[in-house]
Amino acid sequence: REILAIEADDDQSLVHLKTRVLRVRRSLANWDQLLSAEQFVRVHRSWIINLEATVTIEPVGGGRMNAHLPGGLTAPVSRSGAQALRARSS
Repeated sequence: REILAIEADDDQSLVHLKTRVLRVRRSLANWDQLLSAEQFVRVHRSWIINLEATVTIEPVGGGRMNAHLPGGLTAPVSRSGAQALRARSS
């Protein structure tokens, strides 16, 4: 519930929580396996977001988007990530 998003940072991850950011030695591929596929989606090669925490998603052109999360956190959404989001909404 506390996780807003997870961002890749070299061989580590930055876990964005509601009140702080944790640096964890774990790859995004590993997080993909651990987190609920219903609640979390990989939207970019370096970002996983919590769908329940997402405030808005806005198009930025070229099939890409930005996902806005609490606390001013913005995650880029690639074209394939945008397709994954659209598939979830249908």
